[in-house]
Amino acid sequence: TILDYLNIKYDYIQGKSLLPMIKTGRDENRWVFSTFQGSQVKTRTGIISARNRDYTLMTGNDHYEMELYDVTKDPKETTNIKDTDKAGRKKCFKVAREHYNIQKKIRGAFRKTAKKKAKYSKEELEKLKQLGYLN
Repeated sequence: TILDYLNIKYDYIQGKSLLPMIKTGRDENRWVFSTFQGSQVKTRTGIISARNRDYTLMTGNDHYEMELYDVTKDPKETTNIKDTDKAGRKKCFKVAREHYNIQKKIRGAFRKTAKKKAKYSKEELEKLKQLGYLN
């Protein structure tokens, strides 16, 4: 960021310059992801949501209908454009799928670690009960 601000050329630096965001006040390529798995969601993965400054995509497995909104034209997300904006759908779905695959790898690694049984003292178990984590 500092090198870009001072207009100093460089071949390689790890990371990303924040200068475009500083100049415009927004990050043009930032994606925000969320997932939801609730009692009303009848899918294996729940709902995966991907959002950037232009689009909101919500999708899930099984019978969940994909939703795609152009938030620059439809900020209240009232018109699903998944069938009319194929380029936007392809772009958003690719990013959401990449995010899902990364999360899947993380969950797999966590499950392997979680198979080891934790041992708690009576005091620790009592504290967990008081905090509402155990019945």
